[in-house]
Amino acid sequence: MKVAIRVDASLSIGTGHVMRCLNLANALKDKGYRCVFITKRHPGNLIEEIKSSNFDAFVLDTQTVQSRTYLRNETDWLDGSQEDDATQAIELCHLNEFIPDIIIVDHYAIDCRWEDTFKYGCPKVKLITIDDLCNRNHSCDMLIDSTLERQQIDYKDLVPDNCQYLLGTQYALLKHEFELLRCKAVNKRSKAISSPMKVLITMGGVDMDNITSKVLSSLEQVSSEDIDVITVILGSNCPNINSIKEHIKCSKHKIDIQINIKNMPEVMLDHDAAIGALGSTTWERATLGLPTINIAIASNQLVVVDKLKKHGFIVFESPSYSAETFLSSWEELKSHYSEFVIRSFNLCDGGGLNRVVEAITKLHS
Repeated sequence: MKVAIRVDASLSIGTGHVMRCLNLANALKDKGYRCVFITKRHPGNLIEEIKSSNFDAFVLDTQTVQSRTYLRNETDWLDGSQEDDATQAIELCHLNEFIPDIIIVDHYAIDCRWEDTFKYGCPKVKLITIDDLCNRNHSCDMLIDSTLERQQIDYKDLVPDNCQYLLGTQYALLKHEFELLRCKAVNKRSKAISSPMKVLITMGGVDMDNITSKVLSSLEQVSSEDIDVITVILGSNCPNINSIKEHIKCSKHKIDIQINIKNMPEVMLDHDAAIGALGSTTWERATLGLPTINIAIASNQLVVVDKLKKHGFIVFESPSYSAETFLSSWEELKSHYSEFVIRSFNLCDGGGLNRVVEAITKLHS
């Protein structure tokens, strides 16, 4: 069975879409599927990461001027027309003698125009869309949206009537290791937390706006008696690595920077609290019961802010929070630590990958 995955990473898009697709590709590979990635060489791409994970990458052309620009508008992220992109994707599949049985699309700039074009060129293909915006039409056989409390009504008139829905955090595409370490996490978090704590900072693989430095500045308000060590996780594409390193030199806390780590589940398990961006890592932290001060760093993340607050989580609606807000939130996390652990465990169980692979297998059977 052949599966093609259309997904990009860039300084604008970030790394999360590719990383969750790699999780899915590895799980499908374990079931005997042959997977390839169709992607563009944007600045900040993860083509080498894809190849080092032992997957082929079919690389689409980019428009030089646009592709070098940091674009905040999601509709510009494709760097060209949807029809041209899909047509070129089909040509690359034929050129490489790889006609997919399934095409998986994970891209905010792609809608039914791309999907219909690709299906016209590959009439027998099953099309799966990964999305969480509910803002455009899709021509898909299956829709995966791991947003908290997502419902079918949210996609009313946006997908075909016969589309199969996989909705909610139970379908979050997390590495198997998160589910495997969950029992250890339950055992660890059941014990009373003692200061000082190990604190994890994860602001995404790119962090263009250097929110990491602001978080580090905020933590300077916190007593050294509260913090054992701060671990900062960065991607190699982060443009602010040097400035973050300079910031650390002036800190009263012990701070460790880790770049492009491969053992995120183990790292999260080892820490007692986190300050992190919303996104896929929200569900990773929840699976391991890691109490977190969550920060929305992009407009497309605002949809989940109110839902998380309703479930009792600490969430900042933007990185423009005040020093007072941060300190009071830190004290709240400390004072109600056990409650945040329970809420986190109840949010996501980490078994989404298995459920999605099972559904995909049935889709084409």
